Amino acid sequence: VYYTPLFYAVAHFSKFMRPGARRIGLSGCDDTLMGTAFENPDGTIALAVFNPEEREQVFAVRRGREVFAVTIAAQALQTIVLPPAER
Repeated sequence: VYYTPLFYAVAHFSKFMRPGARRIGLSGCDDTLMGTAFENPDGTIALAVFNPEEREQVFAVRRGREVFAVTIAAQALQTIVLPPAER
């Protein structure tokens, strides 16, 4: 059995984007990062970010008044899971 890189990408997404998740808006990605965001049925937010560059990058994640910096390795797919928003 040979697993292609696509297998690992799908496995990564399915670990964090759960059945019933809905895609939500994501802004601020530029030409050097690609990303998507989903809200899971339990209220968690999963942000998947891909860095195709050959150098690590730092980006900011903002939700409401919260802002934090995230470093992503070169040529990496990384997911950040945010807890449900306080209501």
